[in-house]
Amino acid sequence: MENKIPEYILKNLRQRCGLDENDSSHDKTFEQLSLATIVEEYFAWEGIIGYGNKIVDVVTDLQKIGVN
Repeated sequence: MENKIPEYILKNLRQRCGLDENDSSHDKTFEQLSLATIVEEYFAWEGIIGYGNKIVDVVTDLQKIGVN
C-alpha cells in the first residue's frame, strides 16, 4: 500500500497517537484528516503547539502568489 502522506510525517502522527513509529495500522485514518489537522498534530509532536492552522494559512497564501 502506498501512502499519500510522506513516511516522515506518518511516523510523527503514529507516535502522537501512541503507536510505534512503524505501525501502519492507522495510516488510512490519517489520510482522512484535514491538512490543518495533520500539520497541527505533526508539529505538536515536535513540541510546537497551537500553530497548525497558522502554518497552513501562511503556506497557502504564499503558494497563491507563486512563492515556491
